[in-house]
Amino acid sequence: MIKLKQILLFFGLFFILNCSTHKLPFQGNGFGGPQTKEEENAGKDAFNTPIVFVHGYFISASYWELARSWFLRHGYNARELFAITFKDITMRTIVKEAKELAEFVENVLQYTKKNKVAMVAISRGGPVARYYLKMLGGNNYVSHCVLLASPNHGSPVASSSSLLRPKSNMLNLLNS
Repeated sequence: MIKLKQILLFFGLFFILNCSTHKLPFQGNGFGGPQTKEEENAGKDAFNTPIVFVHGYFISASYWELARSWFLRHGYNARELFAITFKDITMRTIVKEAKELAEFVENVLQYTKKNKVAMVAISRGGPVARYYLKMLGGNNYVSHCVLLASPNHGSPVASSSSLLRPKSNMLNLLNS
């Protein structure tokens, strides 16, 4: 019984952290720009290269809240930090999410009046970011891309039909 309570507590916290409300200064899913009155009054321009955070499998933009807090404490302002939440957090396709990411980056660039963003992607967000960079022209709009725990050469736990199984056509394309 205790184990069941621990599991329910874990999933309850996971749900709360992944479903908290955020806002964007443009149409889309995720967060970015000022979230509070204090942030709204802090600065009106983006001075640093904006950062776009890309989540992984079964998580959302909320995953990046701690990273956002760190950057806010270390010289970034709220108008420079953005995180996407894909419409389908199960992320069944890489191409569809990469197209969502392209639109999100375009909105960030328009909002910040910058030419490029830096990108940080974790887990399954890595192949999405790589597809965007390689196949959708994202390399023209991204100055740097950092991948964290990304299955660049596949995952041994991926199903046989997965786009992320080792030597899949998708990964062969991204790695060519």
